[in-house]
Parts: sequence; C-alpha cells; structure tokens
Amino acid sequence: NLGSSFGRLIQETMYPVVRRTLEVMDELGMIVLPLKINGLQVKVQPVAPIAMSQNMGKVNEILQYMQIAQSMGPAGQLAVKQDVLLEYIADQLAIPAEVRMTPEERQQIQQMLMEQAMQMQNQQGMAEGGGEAEQPVG
Repeated sequence: NLGSSFGRLIQETMYPVVRRTLEVMDELGMIVLPLKINGLQVKVQPVAPIAMSQNMGKVNEILQYMQIAQSMGPAGQLAVKQDVLLEYIADQLAIPAEVRMTPEERQQIQQMLMEQAMQMQNQQGMAEGGGEAEQPVG
C-alpha cells in the first residue's frame, strides 16, 4: 500500500525539511516567521494527488460523522463545531482562501441578516397594530 508509505514520507521527511528551511531563512533575515502574505499566515500543505486522496479519506470520515450526528437530532447537531468544520474541510480540499469567507465576513453577513429579520418583524408588528386601530368600535 503506497498510501501509508507516502504518509510517512511526508511526515518524517518533507515537513521537517521545509520547517528547517523556513527556520534558516528566518535566522538569515530572508523572511519573518510566522510567514504571512497579505496579512494571512501561510501554511505549507502538500497537494500531490496521493496527499489529496488521503485528505479525501479524512473528509469522508468527517462527513459520515456529521451524518450520524445529524440523525441524532438537536443534541447531535450541537456536537459539531460547524464553522470550524467547514474551515477544516476547505483546508483538506485545498480550497483557495480567495473564495472562502473570513470569520469577520461571515459575522458581518450574519449580523446583516439578523437586522433584516428584525426590520421585517417590526414591519409586521406595525401592520398588525395598525389594522387593530382602524377597526370600528361598536
């Protein structure tokens, strides 16, 4: 099975070599660690086909876990950190950061949706309240 050998090769060889290379570059002043580009911290992750197939195995296991958790109702759904899980799956699938929303962007959208829902409730309340005032007393 080539998958397990490849995994060991990555863990025992590639990560230490890349980590040490970055440390030496930092010591020489060529880069500043933690390595950041456009304000985002960079994480080195292999994207070779074999590495991606290993990541897909992890993603499939997570999706199975989520299905089981969701089948257990609200208590099961609370067992999963959905925002963290989505980020993890995107990382495993090597989804570019440009197409993903940052936590701040998600929070802004959530706040905007909550404000819109409150406005709709206020409008409905005003419409219902206005209708009662117009009814003749008899």
